Amino acid sequence: MYSLIEHLMDIPPANEMIPGIWVGNAEASMDPEFLNKNGIRVIINCTKNLPFTDNKETKYRYRVPVNDNLEKAEIEAMANFLGEIVKVIDTYYRKGHHILIHCAAGIQRSACVFLVYHIQYHSGDFQKSYKLMKSRRPWVFMPMMNFRESVVKYFREMK
Repeated sequence: MYSLIEHLMDIPPANEMIPGIWVGNAEASMDPEFLNKNGIRVIINCTKNLPFTDNKETKYRYRVPVNDNLEKAEIEAMANFLGEIVKVIDTYYRKGHHILIHCAAGIQRSACVFLVYHIQYHSGDFQKSYKLMKSRRPWVFMPMMNFRESVVKYFREMK
């Protein structure tokens, strides 16, 4: 039987969601070869405690301090950070900077941030953005979308 751990080991460190924006894990964020090869200049670290790379080429670093433990406080924290961080992503993206959005595994927190960014600035549609992400990084939101409530709250409050 193929275990979840074995499955997670097969996941690439990062996948490009749209040209210039990758969603990935902590390994990708610390890999100078990956960062330099892909021209990553902006890192969005969606963890409370994972370090940032010391790679000199990554000039802009932001933290979304959220744990992925399904606690209500963390769901609220994600909802509260989404507005600010998607604006940051859009600002750098419009300037042509390449961006890595990462968390520990590249499955939940970073995926949530990209999903909201993509809905708000590109597709305007949850299903389109979700399908795009699943086609590029099939492991996102497995086994379920842990921060769905954060996404719903964010867009509800935008209206």
